[in-house]
Amino acid sequence: MDKVILLKLGELWLKGDNRGDFVDRLILNIQNVTGVKKADIETRQGRIYINKYDRNIFNSFKYIFGLSGYTEAYRGNNSLEEIEKFSHEIAEEGIQKGVKTFKIETTRALKKFPGNSMEISAKIGESVLNKFEELQVDIHEPDLVINVEIRKEGLFVYSSLDERKAKGGLPVGMSGKGLLMLSGGIDSPVAGWHMLKRGMSIDAVYFHSPPYTGDKTKEKILDICKVLARWKAAPVRLFVPHFTKIQTETSKNVDNAFWTLLHRRFMTKISEKLAQDNNYQTLITGESLGQVASQTIENMAAVSKDIDIPIMRPLLGFDKGETIEIAKDIETYKISILPYEDCCAVFASDRPKTRAQIDSLIKLEKRFEVDKMIEEALADMQIYNISSKKIEHVKR
Repeated sequence: MDKVILLKLGELWLKGDNRGDFVDRLILNIQNVTGVKKADIETRQGRIYINKYDRNIFNSFKYIFGLSGYTEAYRGNNSLEEIEKFSHEIAEEGIQKGVKTFKIETTRALKKFPGNSMEISAKIGESVLNKFEELQVDIHEPDLVINVEIRKEGLFVYSSLDERKAKGGLPVGMSGKGLLMLSGGIDSPVAGWHMLKRGMSIDAVYFHSPPYTGDKTKEKILDICKVLARWKAAPVRLFVPHFTKIQTETSKNVDNAFWTLLHRRFMTKISEKLAQDNNYQTLITGESLGQVASQTIENMAAVSKDIDIPIMRPLLGFDKGETIEIAKDIETYKISILPYEDCCAVFASDRPKTRAQIDSLIKLEKRFEVDKMIEEALADMQIYNISSKKIEHVKR
């Protein structure tokens, strides 16, 4: 019997005249993640079929944005006999897994097929009951739903036990390019993931301060990027400016209460420069309003003063518990909690300003040769291309 992987499209199917561009991008991402050839991918209204069934790639579809769900399905010609045959197969598999109750749900998009959806479900349900005496019908809370789709392109029958929910969103690559300001904490990887979900292609910048932050911290960041690359369906480029001199110089010449904010402002300026030089349209941060002292509205305004590129803060209204749950789900949490501190933690203020005045921060900044310090940080920068499986060091 022929089996396919049936992919259900999410919100992109609501798009208008440019729907084809979204679907084309989704198919490209499917190929990048799974290795499936384009000839084995069939697109229909609201559905994509992977016609060369391979169980080994089944779980890969959880990482592809633009899908609302996916399942393996029997595919055949539109006939009642085929529906019965496939339904019996699914029922037998269900019994082996302990199923006691079932129901049939039919969608009849091909209107010339005889009988309406309720009549077809009743006939198939009766057939399953006659063959398997140990099963009973339960239309409210069945152990198993046998789904029947009768469509122009063919007949599809699949089990609710094989259905998986996907993350929805838009295909990565349809919403521009962003540069994620990535730290070793829990929040920033989740922020990057949210922008990927909205179709933005992201890369990342991480600020390294040797010898205060060691190789283990950088390895942690590289591993986070490997996870993000899986969701991106493409490699993540990671920029690693050398941040030691900026942190040591500012920490010597500025009151401790302003360290975090001034370091954050330098990071934002360096990220802005990287974004402008590499055609990124926005910066992305993991800030959440009021979560820590540096993330008051006054401090965020002070840090971003005179920054000409938009700054996206997708976690602004999240509490920590919500962010942790997402981090666990997307597989970054266990990496983020490894006990290797990044430069933000090493040079954190003991008594940080919570409502800094913009003019005060700008005045402190003028004590330094800002442009020169930024140039030096970028001159010593390392660059990596990171896929879900390998790390390529492209600039030392």
